[in-house]
Amino acid sequence: MKLKLWLLLAFSLTCFDASAKLLPLSKWVDSFKESGVNIFYSSDYVSEDMLETDLDLDLDLDNENVSSLNVALHDLGFKLLNVDTSIYVIKPLEKIIKPRTGLIVQVRDDSKQNKLKEINAQIPGMEMQNFTDGYITFFDIDVQTQSLIISSVGYFPKEVNLKLQQGNYQSITVDLSKKPVSLDKIVVTASRYNLASPNASQTTILREDIEHSVSLNNDPLRSVSDLAGNSTTGLSGRYRTRGGHENESLVLFDDYILRNPYHFNHFFSLYSTINQSIVDGLDFYSGIFPVQYGGRLSSVLSAQSGDNVNKPTHEIGADFVSAYYTYRTHNQDYSRQSLVSLRTSLNLVKEKIVDEGYLDPDVNDLYLKFSQDLNSNWQSSQHLLLANDDIKFNVRDSHNPGDIEKADSKHRDLNMWAQWNYQNDNTSRNIQLYYNNSSKTRFGLLRDIHSDANLFETTKGSFYGIKFDQTSNVLDNLSLSYGFDIFTEKTKISSTRNIRHFGLLIEQLGLDRNINRNFDFVNSGSAINTFVNVRYRVWEKFVFDVGYHFEHKAWIMHDVKSPRFNASYFYDDNTIFRLGIGRHQQSQYIDEIYLEDEEPEYNDLTSADMLVLEMNKTFENDINLRIEVYKKEYSQTQPYFENIFNELHIVPDLYFDRVEIQPDDSYATGAEFTLKGNYGNLKWLANYTFSDVEDEFDDEYHSRSWDQHHALKFSVHFPVRSWYVNISSNYHSGWPRTNILQTDSGYQVGSRNEDTYKPHLEIDAKISKEFKIYNGQAQLSLQVNNLNNSFNTCCIDYSLENGELTQEKHQWLPLTPNASFVYQWD
Repeated sequence: MKLKLWLLLAFSLTCFDASAKLLPLSKWVDSFKESGVNIFYSSDYVSEDMLETDLDLDLDLDNENVSSLNVALHDLGFKLLNVDTSIYVIKPLEKIIKPRTGLIVQVRDDSKQNKLKEINAQIPGMEMQNFTDGYITFFDIDVQTQSLIISSVGYFPKEVNLKLQQGNYQSITVDLSKKPVSLDKIVVTASRYNLASPNASQTTILREDIEHSVSLNNDPLRSVSDLAGNSTTGLSGRYRTRGGHENESLVLFDDYILRNPYHFNHFFSLYSTINQSIVDGLDFYSGIFPVQYGGRLSSVLSAQSGDNVNKPTHEIGADFVSAYYTYRTHNQDYSRQSLVSLRTSLNLVKEKIVDEGYLDPDVNDLYLKFSQDLNSNWQSSQHLLLANDDIKFNVRDSHNPGDIEKADSKHRDLNMWAQWNYQNDNTSRNIQLYYNNSSKTRFGLLRDIHSDANLFETTKGSFYGIKFDQTSNVLDNLSLSYGFDIFTEKTKISSTRNIRHFGLLIEQLGLDRNINRNFDFVNSGSAINTFVNVRYRVWEKFVFDVGYHFEHKAWIMHDVKSPRFNASYFYDDNTIFRLGIGRHQQSQYIDEIYLEDEEPEYNDLTSADMLVLEMNKTFENDINLRIEVYKKEYSQTQPYFENIFNELHIVPDLYFDRVEIQPDDSYATGAEFTLKGNYGNLKWLANYTFSDVEDEFDDEYHSRSWDQHHALKFSVHFPVRSWYVNISSNYHSGWPRTNILQTDSGYQVGSRNEDTYKPHLEIDAKISKEFKIYNGQAQLSLQVNNLNNSFNTCCIDYSLENGELTQEKHQWLPLTPNASFVYQWD
């Protein structure tokens, strides 16, 4: 309770401070920029210390009130020079300083008249320079310079003739013409979101968006939980997409498939093995995804580390969970780049992570990346990702000293890959060699009034292979993509389970069992994945993809055969309609045997036929609306295991309510509405989802345990003086619930998921502040997840006391505070 009051007080003080007039010079420059007034300065004159000097100005920011900034600058020995309408330069007052010749160039799209963010400028005979935010600035340019070559990705370059005057600043505007979008770059796939570019209908979540998300341990993969159609428990880092299972999501990092992308793999997968500091963006697909992606049913998440341009050389960060260090280096023209990032867990969460229990984690990951530009067309890179977990978890019940739940887990996952990329105007090509070696060891022990159970399992495996894909624009209206992935893998598994469930209640429920099983398994084999896709532009506004994905695994009886069709109709520059129809199929990796089966073996592949309709509309003021309707019909649905009363256990498969669900088929339907926009410095995102996901048993339909008919999510980011505030909320209908019913002879398990828990509401908040320390940039963040945890019940423990059924309720995620600090320098 004290923590809640402290956090509310911190937010209140921050908000009350919003009316203050005192801001550092750098923040005033940013504020004027948001109001359309651009102020430039040279680092030769304006030092870092000066940028952090507090100035007292009027809050109304426009051209007329720039005079108040000019007055304040006079006290510091500087003045504002008006170069053009709404364009100013900060200059020293001293007469003795030699007058400089300056040039400010605004670069725009010639059709939409909007500023281009990434620009290159080159004076003939000199090295090219990079600029951002729509302006090219030269504070000391040779007056003899006669021309300037300006370029931007996706636009035709333009050479501008100059007539400079000694000692004066000049402002000009240059409009660039956009190149025609090559056929292979057009986004045709439905349900491919893009928060950065609404018309692309994909989710490219940029690093800025990841930093704004209020996620546990600032995990980049958790940021997709804010998207429509994704559901999560809050505690688990994994997510379910459009009614699918957690294992139906494909995760890639720098174009490499990560089969084990999470730390705490056996304990709700708390956060990913990918450190936030190295992630530049995420692409997310939830519909009929492109044919090069296969093996999973519901979604694809691809994370990219990006390059080192405009990035700090050193970065350190720490919070209650972990600490990291990231180092970047490059040569002068960025043709050789290196990235090293090391993260390790901290012991600040060791004690009292749960009531009357402890967690002792030793969690580490290391990422190395080296990249080279071989020539104008070829680039190569080498990658290594190593993750290591050694975790001990122990829970005791003070009311029943003999009860204990204990788990130990060790996990090591080594990933190495090298790739070569080729790019010209008509062809792109990727070649990848990869290798993985992993080992997992798991021990679990449970003793309570219902169970005496233990397990010990080890899984060792490796795989290696070669992957190739190529896309070529054969004609102006025809593009062809194709590729293959050939790999070999092996595994060695050993499992021992001794499980006994007993007691009057357990017997009445029909859940009493006695299992003693030893299982040893060794297997190896080869596999091949291939795909082909044809893209055809019927006319300028209508483009479609038709493709086929095929997989053969030596250890699986049937091959994966996945036809897919996507079409896009570009009604106008702001409106797009999309259609996706296809079949996704999923089979098991060689080490994906369900060890909970009485006789573990490979299952038949699971298949899902899908239909997706999408409308994407961009309105004025950067407001974007996306509406999607989907239907997913499963066939050959694989069995799965779940705890029908309480999933909140560290060793869930040792509890008496753990049962196998064997549906005949499954179905998922839904409609998603996403609205997002910017208003000045305020950024917001809201989405609503209506959905149903059901399993079929002998012509009867029962909701899956994570079905939520109505889900509403909202997130907002805005500055308050020198702080940034991030708030997110997640409301959904109560999850389905299976009850225990009283009968004349005792108790019995009710019909599956016939009841529901109360609706769930989660509110998360974070405030952060950026400031200078010495020659670097620092950020301090205060965060709390699940402010209203007392309202959310997810699970129930049942027991008999004096013949009466008693219930103990639990929440998925307790009130979880966190504080983080990041420091960057060159």
